[in-house]
Parts: sequence; C-alpha cells; structure tokens
Amino acid sequence: MSNNNLSTAMSSSLTVLLPPLFPISDNNRSAWIITVSTVLLILTLLPTTVALISRIRIFAQSFLE
Repeated sequence: MSNNNLSTAMSSSLTVLLPPLFPISDNNRSAWIITVSTVLLILTLLPTTVALISRIRIFAQSFLE
C-alpha cells in the first residue's frame, strides 16, 4: 500500500485537526490544569513504583532465605 493511498483514506475521516493543548485565555486555564496535573501524576507514580519494586525485592529475599 503506498503513501498516497494512506493519505487519501485518512483525509476523508480526519476533517478537523485539534491542537494538543487548549488555548490559554484569561477566563480559561484548562491547558495549565491538564499540564500541571500530568506532571504531578508522573512525579507521584515514579517514587511509588520505585518503592513497590524495592519492597518486592526485599520481601522476595527474606522469603527465599
């Protein structure tokens, strides 16, 4: 399948391209809320994952001894 066939097949189904974040205005700060929430979620999940992995490793070592 060539690139021309892919582009013509997709152009009929995709009529509107939206930006990745909402525009920021004085009354609408939803883009900042989404961005900050995503960053905070990532910062929360990283230490939680590290803590769980270390606890599992410690538990496995004590269980095997």
